[in-house]
Amino acid sequence: LGPWLLVAACITLAREAWTPKPSKMSDPTSREGRHALFSEVLTLVEAVTESFPQFLLQLNTYLWAVRTNNAKPHFGVISYHLVFVLSATLSVLGILKAIV
Repeated sequence: LGPWLLVAACITLAREAWTPKPSKMSDPTSREGRHALFSEVLTLVEAVTESFPQFLLQLNTYLWAVRTNNAKPHFGVISYHLVFVLSATLSVLGILKAIV
């Protein structure tokens, strides 16, 4: 149940994050403008220091498991290929959100 709730929460957060909102950064001297600018900077820092290394680690682990055939074919009812695709997709979405 936990992974499914996590995926549902990530999809909801992604939908909210990708929905266009009026820009508060039009006036960077206002309190809201500074807050929006700080949020953008923190999002970029998070993507560079967390999401990108996480994606590289996932990719290396997945390629190692495929190359050495050293992984169980399924985690419960979910294929480990699907687990990698879901996890890597969320990492890449985090990186793209920070860049865009």
